[in-house]
Amino acid sequence: PMIAGIINNRLNNGWLLQIDATLLYYYKDWLHVLTAAEIKTDEPYNTYTRPGLTPTPICNPGLVAINSALHPKANVYFFYLHDSHGNIHYAKTYEEHIQNYNTYR
Repeated sequence: PMIAGIINNRLNNGWLLQIDATLLYYYKDWLHVLTAAEIKTDEPYNTYTRPGLTPTPICNPGLVAINSALHPKANVYFFYLHDSHGNIHYAKTYEEHIQNYNTYR
């Protein structure tokens, strides 16, 4: 629900979603490390270059993901990242996000 809320924040403010998982879905490789060139490609699932949601769901969303999308948690965040232990770190600003990146990645 928290990440669904972040996605809503981005959509409601006219931001590109910029979600790595959408490109990883396109490349059919969840462990792939995206390059700067790949992030710039104009593919249908590239939320770095195309506004809004992807043409279809990525993967096969389970009930938890569907419920989260239907009932997102309102929050003040626009950024999130997962550390190597699977913990999620949230940020309000890009500067905070970069600080989280440098700390946890």
